[in-house]
Amino acid sequence: MKKVREELEAVKGALKAQQGVRLVCTSWPKTFDTLPCVLILTAGEEAGDFRDDGEYLTRLEWYVRVFSRKESEQWALCDLVEEAMEQLGYRRTFRWEEGMTELHHTAYRFEKTI
Repeated sequence: MKKVREELEAVKGALKAQQGVRLVCTSWPKTFDTLPCVLILTAGEEAGDFRDDGEYLTRLEWYVRVFSRKESEQWALCDLVEEAMEQLGYRRTFRWEEGMTELHHTAYRFEKTI
């Protein structure tokens, strides 16, 4: 669990460092007053390999959701998020957009084995 927590902190730090991000959170915002924001949630954590009767590698998958008010802002921020996750060694496995009133919302899944 310690490795996963350290990885989460690395992801949060990398995403907070992106220009234009005002908030990085790990639970759904109560309001969307602080935009653009990025939400990180665990999508999956499982053993990637076993050795010596124990978990040797862990496969992590995160949901990363990007919210903004403007479409142009959304596209620019999504590019930065993808680049930041790639620099951390993550692979994008899925991307989709969800319609929300007055918000642009892009959701991703990224995975990595640590």
